[in-house]
Amino acid sequence: MPASRPAATAQLPKRVYGYLPYWEDIDLASFRWDLVSDVIAFSADIATDGTVSNPHGLPGAALPGAAHAHGARVHLCATLFNTAGGSEIATFLASATARSTAVQQLVALAPDGVNLDFEFVPSGSRDAFTGFVQQLRAALPPPLELTLAMPATNSYSGYDFAALAATTDRLLLMEYDFHWRTGPSAGAVAPLPDVQRAVDGYLGRVSASSLAMGVPYYGYEWPTSSTSSGAATTGAGTSVLFESGFARLSAWGRIWDAGSQTPWYAVASGPRQGWVEDGESLALKFQLARSRDLAGVMIWALGYDGARTEAWTALQSSFLSGSADQPPPTVSAQGCSQAGGAPAWALLAALLVLRPRRTRTLPRGAC
Repeated sequence: MPASRPAATAQLPKRVYGYLPYWEDIDLASFRWDLVSDVIAFSADIATDGTVSNPHGLPGAALPGAAHAHGARVHLCATLFNTAGGSEIATFLASATARSTAVQQLVALAPDGVNLDFEFVPSGSRDAFTGFVQQLRAALPPPLELTLAMPATNSYSGYDFAALAATTDRLLLMEYDFHWRTGPSAGAVAPLPDVQRAVDGYLGRVSASSLAMGVPYYGYEWPTSSTSSGAATTGAGTSVLFESGFARLSAWGRIWDAGSQTPWYAVASGPRQGWVEDGESLALKFQLARSRDLAGVMIWALGYDGARTEAWTALQSSFLSGSADQPPPTVSAQGCSQAGGAPAWALLAALLVLRPRRTRTLPRGAC
């Protein structure tokens, strides 16, 4: 727990949360602290017995020191994921002893706050999850904050959205993986109309001040049946980080998809196609968050932009240059792969790659 709470970042009119995975190194001296209010160290693990393991020693001493010097906060993310056919979350939530153990250990580890990332809470554990969140909130001394990583849509029956919004400081919406790594077709990871519809769905149940909208700093490249836009995939995709997407767009030709408001490229040999994010597509997403007057945005993940500056420029132009008065263009609705519950097999496939860490490219929250 920090000796004193960092002052709020004065320049930013909204909160900007950025997940920093343990496998990513950023230069703390040159980091754009003027554009990030909250860094979330990803992640410690919660076991089914409530034991919290933090093998990477997150967040360390350097990160809070640098963040606090610039008026930013540091949160510790604690994860609990269901494995293939698993029931880890239900098992944990069913045990009062496990919940109490986790609360005690999370409070001891918390820097400026705790972020819970449970993927995903089953419907039968809805009330137990709400109770656990309330128990943790009561145990966290002020001014420590509590935030939750949330599924992209409000159609998940394991979450009491109103109660969770009332209990926590913020719900961080994972608005990505609408087309996922092992999905049946290629397409944008975060199509703007789908994201807009998902955010508006949440706004029908909780206040805008409760929400921060997630944006992806990654995309996927899939082997496909043809080079036609959105062709069927013939195998699993590979992740393409924001930093490396530009070289691919330059080499194969940048195609702007008007429906999803994202760029993509096609490669005849294979064939294959990649759908990525660039400065233009990110700016539209940031502007959507501003136009809905949300509490802010969330980035998955810091470091994925490498030395590129386009993401920072998009963030700055959307949050510091008065562009909130110009909402993103209206785009036609498209199919949403996250309508209803996320396909468990797709989530599990992504998690198997993510844990243990073998590449630096996979997101969490895959649908």
